[in-house]
Amino acid sequence: MVAAPRREAGKMRLGCLAGILVVVAVVVVGLRIIPVYWRAYQMQDEVKTQASFAPALTDKVILERLVAQADTLGLSLGPKAWYIHRTAEPREITIRAAYDDSVVFRIASWRKVVRFHFTPSAKAAL
Repeated sequence: MVAAPRREAGKMRLGCLAGILVVVAVVVVGLRIIPVYWRAYQMQDEVKTQASFAPALTDKVILERLVAQADTLGLSLGPKAWYIHRTAEPREITIRAAYDDSVVFRIASWRKVVRFHFTPSAKAAL
């Protein structure tokens, strides 16, 4: 004998809904966090670039370029946040800074702030 067909057309199972909610949550969190890491990557790249150009540049020019890049990225890294040091033996330059960035998640009355700490730095031979 053949069983009567089940009438479930249009009904969504709870497991499917939970899976969709997890995917949406991951996408929302990713869209908020990826820009923070992208800014950190861009700042780190600029620090490495300036360290590689250090033999031809003064510390003042390097500092101006780093502050300008931080300003472009919307980071609070002013002139006092940077450490630039040249050594005679071995001939090298060290550039570093530290800053915090954050992401705010809001759902209705719930609010969560996630903080990140970054230290862009580079060391290069002169």
